[in-house]
Amino acid sequence: MTAGKRRRAAGLAVVALLAATVAAAVYLRRVAVASPASADVMIALPDRAGEWQGEDVFYCQNDQCNRSFTAGELQGRRVCPVCGGALDHVSLGERNLLPQDTLLARKLYTRSNGESIHATVVVSGSEQRSIHRPEQCLPAQGLIIDSSRILEVSMDGREPLKLALLTARPGEGRG
Repeated sequence: MTAGKRRRAAGLAVVALLAATVAAAVYLRRVAVASPASADVMIALPDRAGEWQGEDVFYCQNDQCNRSFTAGELQGRRVCPVCGGALDHVSLGERNLLPQDTLLARKLYTRSNGESIHATVVVSGSEQRSIHRPEQCLPAQGLIIDSSRILEVSMDGREPLKLALLTARPGEGRG
């Protein structure tokens, strides 16, 4: 084989290798997104966490009512006790803002002294806008943010972790 033929063969080999690499990159970039409902993800929150007792929270889907209720307040009812509207574990605001394949679980945890914490787990679907700032999330649940501040939590071996502490209250007409 002459030097010219070897160069041509090497050039063709490089072009073929490049084509195969591009084809592989294009093929491998296709990512099949599993539905969060089919994913192996635990979305349930516990009924009890230490001295905190949890209750499921339900939201009226009537945009004129927009109230929320704990399971205990509903006493087994399947419709809003105020307007008769449908109830769901996702608020109407969240339903309108979040992609359909977003999964949510939430409970209102209360201690014997009356102190309460609202806990929500969000599992993002194929779109990343399911994960968002609380400044978007809390108003969508019908809450009004009164104040916010940054807390620094000391951690061994690293810089302090900065957390946002928001104080919110129920909006008008909320349960």
